[in-house]
Amino acid sequence: MLGDDGPKSMTIPAGLPRCNFFEENCVRIRSAQTDYDLIKAFKDILPGYGLETFLFSSFVFGDVTGETVRFGINNWDAELFYRYCRNGAIRRNSLLQQLRMAVVPQMTRQFIIAEAEENEDYKEVHLSLVSAGYDRIAYFPVRSSDGSAGGVRFSGERETLADCEMMQLSYLAQQAFEIHANDVTIHTTDRSILTDREKQCLILISAGLSASEIGEALDISSHTVNYHTSNMCKKLGARNKTHALAIAIKAGYISI
Repeated sequence: MLGDDGPKSMTIPAGLPRCNFFEENCVRIRSAQTDYDLIKAFKDILPGYGLETFLFSSFVFGDVTGETVRFGINNWDAELFYRYCRNGAIRRNSLLQQLRMAVVPQMTRQFIIAEAEENEDYKEVHLSLVSAGYDRIAYFPVRSSDGSAGGVRFSGERETLADCEMMQLSYLAQQAFEIHANDVTIHTTDRSILTDREKQCLILISAGLSASEIGEALDISSHTVNYHTSNMCKKLGARNKTHALAIAIKAGYISI
């Protein structure tokens, strides 16, 4: 820093991610080729910032109502994610509208979002995220070269992040969103290739059900569920159920 007496050294708070750590993370994200690669990368990267979960979303730029929000890759608890998507908890909440309109990174809390919710059922969903450890939110508005707009939120126990950490995470989020928006596998997926039964299994997988629970719900054996799941992964070009779910969410099989 420059002051009245000339150059002065800047003290970096102890415990902050250093340059080498950031460079390694940049290489990890830039080398990702699919959403599955991004999921694995962020699971490894976020603990270095004292964070745990991530959620990508895309939407029509300027649409604050939440009507066109589509969720992408994430590592949320499956049941919480399903409830958050399905019951309209993201729609028309005033603070979530503000986040969707943001043009610079934001720090907020899920608890504050819950307090701004007028619908009691929706408020309960927001508070369940608080109880699950998703309270502290670092939110980064992003945009891809194909014109897609969206947001990336990271959550964890950290009460606040230093400016340099926010800058690093913003860069990583932007790089990752570009890859996420241009995943060739997703864009070339033919939505008609999945059978109705495979789609049913996919939706129940997104709700966090096990093969036996899906079988009970659909009145088929768990072996048959695994058969449908295996076929679904092959058709979507997915490496496993997690990757298949990420592809399916982006392609619109699972919508809110």
